[in-house]
Amino acid sequence: MNFLHAFIKKEWHDFQSLSPQGRRLLFAFFFMTIAFPMITTFTNTYLWRQSHDVVLVVLYNIAFCAVILWDFLSMGYS
Repeated sequence: MNFLHAFIKKEWHDFQSLSPQGRRLLFAFFFMTIAFPMITTFTNTYLWRQSHDVVLVVLYNIAFCAVILWDFLSMGYS
């Protein structure tokens, strides 16, 4: 139990040492990680119920991942 307390204390200290933009980014990642499975499940369910086409659902998911990758790569390293 002492190890867990020391680990959490160290992580909190590291979090506090980040800039406000870094903390905001971590919060955004945290909430996106929680919300992403629900968003994709409901979106895939909606597409399936509207079209009954597996190919459309698969293409949507491939396009979604490709757009995320494209956005990431187009940002550059600046």
